[in-house]
Amino acid sequence: MNVTEILRARVAAHPDRIALVDAATRRTLTYGELDAGTARVAAALRAHGMRPGDTVLIVHPVSLDLYVALIGMLRAGLVPAIPPPGAGLAALARCARRHPPHAVLAGGIGWAALAVAAELRHALRLSTIATPFAYDVLRLHDAPRERNGTHLGADEKFGAIEACGDDAPAMLTFTSGSTGEPKALIRSHGVARAQVEALGKALALDGATSLCTMPIVLLAELAAGATCLLPGLDLRRPARADAALLAERMRTYEVARIVASPALLANLAAALRTHGQTLPALRLIASGGAPVMPPLANALCAVAPNARVLAVYGSTEAEPIALLDAADVAPADHDAMRTGAGLLAGVPCARGTVAIVATRRAAVHGPFPDDRAVERQTLPPHAVGEIVVTGSHVVPNYLDSGDDAATKIRAGARIWHRTGDLGYFDERGRLWLAGRANAAIDDARGTVEPLRVECALAYFAGIVRSALASADGARVLVIEPVPGARIDERAVRAAVAFAHIDHIIVAAVPVDPRHNAKVDYAALHRLVRRYARAA
Repeated sequence: MNVTEILRARVAAHPDRIALVDAATRRTLTYGELDAGTARVAAALRAHGMRPGDTVLIVHPVSLDLYVALIGMLRAGLVPAIPPPGAGLAALARCARRHPPHAVLAGGIGWAALAVAAELRHALRLSTIATPFAYDVLRLHDAPRERNGTHLGADEKFGAIEACGDDAPAMLTFTSGSTGEPKALIRSHGVARAQVEALGKALALDGATSLCTMPIVLLAELAAGATCLLPGLDLRRPARADAALLAERMRTYEVARIVASPALLANLAAALRTHGQTLPALRLIASGGAPVMPPLANALCAVAPNARVLAVYGSTEAEPIALLDAADVAPADHDAMRTGAGLLAGVPCARGTVAIVATRRAAVHGPFPDDRAVERQTLPPHAVGEIVVTGSHVVPNYLDSGDDAATKIRAGARIWHRTGDLGYFDERGRLWLAGRANAAIDDARGTVEPLRVECALAYFAGIVRSALASADGARVLVIEPVPGARIDERAVRAAVAFAHIDHIIVAAVPVDPRHNAKVDYAALHRLVRRYARAA
């Protein structure tokens, strides 16, 4: 079933309810208007010769028109290719070179990509405005005509929802690349629908007004009948977004729910604290895409006193995986995180979908003929291993099959995805995170996982974030201080004595471009190597 079918019930039930609001332009679309607009897009794309399975590279700023175009593409069975947020022109050129698209939807600074990427010169050019350089997909005035002079798109069948099997490709997206080159993966219509349903259930989505920052969450919100507010801000660098303006727009539109990256929410909380303001209308704050440290959850509770604060653990390949309500974190849990237990991620969103298996030499590889083979090899409570996930919401493979060998475990009819994260279950069945498997330090003094250290130091006042790496056998801790704050290195060493730190560097911790919150371990290792050479 085409993933856009999930919107049909909402269109039928309340066609006049507002579906999308653009805070920058104050434009709105009802569910009925959204349905009609996406039908026109599907008709225009078909009229221009696009066929199911054709890929459309998106180099267009976030706007109401973009989402109409995106949903119209899905409706027509096309495959939007969504580059990582914050990707520069060079990254877009690499994306086009590795995965040549049939068409490009351009807008704003995205037009510059057409000039630098030779692979895009022969692609069909699409736009959401009238321009002599591209076809306007929102209107049918420039669509090809039949001999009798009528628009092809005027035929109702041209705007119909394409019948798609669960395995048919829906979206081409990319991992964050915080531990290497971003991987391309295809969400099928079945996986996209399962993720939308899982998010809706985990977050208890309803018809309230929600501020949307992520495409897959926006689909889940629309499926729940929500009014989705597009903030009209540049969120490509969430840590540097205009948080004061964001808060103002949230108050204006009485936003009840926000799902966003930790960096954006930390930015928002800081701006509200600075101005002595709160957001009493907020009922739910959910954050994911990067570790959500406990002090951030506490800060959000302070500026949104009526909101439930949730940390969502997941990945591009599998979302959501686990959920933690800040209200459920007990003082003993905070003490454990402060002293190196790792980061509490909460309870798996679906029973039987998450397991902890051995890593390194004892790693579970497969393939296995038995569906239950992986479960039988799971580790006992408190034993650290790699987190693997399975289920209908998990992307079964990458676009490049070569990436599957190290990340997929086949067990009978089931496919388990290796998250690359280390963690463990406690005796209550709660999941704890210890850090990236390929970032763990294993030397003569034993093994230490970086997230244990980073979580412990998140409780320190005056520290924005920290990261642990090794260089020439030495354990090097990088600390990014709050501007103007001084770091008491003796206190830091005492707090993380379990990690046996050799050197401390006070510097900005490199983070991923998408969320501005995940440690970019490739850049981190370059930083500590430069320090080692200089020392």
